[in-house]
Amino acid sequence: MTPPAGAVAPAITADLSRKLIRSSPELWSYDPPILAGLARGHTKAEIAQTTGTPLGTVQNRILRLRRRLGALSCAHMVAIAYQRGWMAKLPPEPRPPVRLSPRQLAVLEGIAAGMTTHQLAATLDMSKDTAVTHLRRLYTALGASRPGSSPSVSRAHAVALGYQHGHLVAHPLAASHPS
Repeated sequence: MTPPAGAVAPAITADLSRKLIRSSPELWSYDPPILAGLARGHTKAEIAQTTGTPLGTVQNRILRLRRRLGALSCAHMVAIAYQRGWMAKLPPEPRPPVRLSPRQLAVLEGIAAGMTTHQLAATLDMSKDTAVTHLRRLYTALGASRPGSSPSVSRAHAVALGYQHGHLVAHPLAASHPS
């Protein structure tokens, strides 16, 4: 029997040993561990190793999740996950209290919204080099950068730390969307 058009199958068998289950209309069962890895500042290779998933599969899943959510970047995707309450069970990383300057907070809000460095510079009326300097200072203040990690990883981690420690506030009603 064929399901009605537009119906979502509750489970799809990827191979004989693994069932994929939708945990919400936008999330598959494999998405939360990927989001948690990004929120913890892990690289795609580290997420692949931790989850026992091939790197190419992790990269593909991140790309597909970004498309499903309409996220502009991994940092934006992490922000959406916090806004929708999907990261509520992820315990905050222990960090000493940090006071961000108004400029650092504006930069953090911009990367949470998915802005690129050029967009941040234009929006905040500064040069690209000044925006990069503010990003570096933000990562250092939050403890979001690691030697050798990409800017994408640092941005996603900074956004997660921003939500975990109250610099960014989730507004679930603002994040709701029509089904």
